[in-house]
Amino acid sequence: MNRMKELAATAKAFLLDNDEATTSELNEHLKSIALTLLTDKVGDFWSGVEVDHLGDAQRDLRELARGSLSVNQQEHIVKALEALTAAQARVHSGDTQPLLSVLSQLDSTTGNATAILKDDVRDNVRDNPTESTESCLYWDELSSIYRGEHSINLKPASQVDIASAHKTLARFTL
Repeated sequence: MNRMKELAATAKAFLLDNDEATTSELNEHLKSIALTLLTDKVGDFWSGVEVDHLGDAQRDLRELARGSLSVNQQEHIVKALEALTAAQARVHSGDTQPLLSVLSQLDSTTGNATAILKDDVRDNVRDNPTESTESCLYWDELSSIYRGEHSINLKPASQVDIASAHKTLARFTL
C-alpha cells in the first residue's frame, strides 16, 4: 500500500496524474522543477536522504512508464528522467552542465509558444499603443511582486537566492 502511495505522489509531482495535461504544461512544470534543482544550494536542499529521493523518483517514473499513459506523458517521463539524472550529476560532482542542457531543451520546446505570445503582444501594442504601455510591468515590479507572494513559503536562504537570481536576470531585461 505504501508503494502505491509513493507512486501516486511521484505521478502527482510530475503532473502524470492528469491525462489531459498538454505537452506545453508538462514542459513548463518540468522546467520549474529543473530550475529548482539547478538553483537551490546542494548542501541546504539535499542531505544524503534527499539524494536518495532523486533515485526513488527515477525508479517510480520508470515503473509509471510501464502503465497506460498518453504519448505526451511518456515523452514527459523521458524528459523527467533526464532532469533527475542531471540533478544527480550536480549533487555528486558539482557538474551543472547537464541541468543547463535540460533547461535549454525545455526552453526550445516551449519557445514556439512564447514566440506566438510575443507576436500577439506586438500586434496589441501596434493597435493600442497607449493601453499596453500603461499596463505593462517592468522587471523590478514583477520581481518584487513575485518575491512578496512567495516569501511566506520560502526559507530566508531561499529568499536571498531568489533575490540574487532576480538581480542577475535584471541585467538582461533592459
